[in-house]
Amino acid sequence: MPWIPMNKNLIGHPKILRLVHLTKLSKETIIGYAYVLWDYGDTHADEQGRLRWHTLDHIIAVIGSREIVAALCDREVNWLEVHEDHILLPGWDKYNSKSAKRRLQNTRDVARLRNAGTMPQRPASAQSIQGARAVRPPKPTEYL
Repeated sequence: MPWIPMNKNLIGHPKILRLVHLTKLSKETIIGYAYVLWDYGDTHADEQGRLRWHTLDHIIAVIGSREIVAALCDREVNWLEVHEDHILLPGWDKYNSKSAKRRLQNTRDVARLRNAGTMPQRPASAQSIQGARAVRPPKPTEYL
């Protein structure tokens, strides 16, 4: 099932607060608009966050508000960049690309296994990791 990662403290995120200041809308409303943008990007953006062949008018139609789109382009918010042949969602590759989602899911899976006690804990130091790599089982010929 497709999913979109969300920041745990999104309601207090500086970019959300900046959008509230610019638009005079509630934090909850701004988060709703952000979700619409991220959902659209999840379907239409490439791995670098480019919405190819999209114009500002396309994004305004998706979001439903010219004022919100202008605020999303604000330098401090920087969630939209308008280019001649595409719209860019800056930072998309870090949070929402397929590879970013795989990294996040792997991190969550490992934490879940550790918390369930089904996976050994990490060694305490890098030195113990290096020592573990140096140990190998003997070859069958070494028994002779």
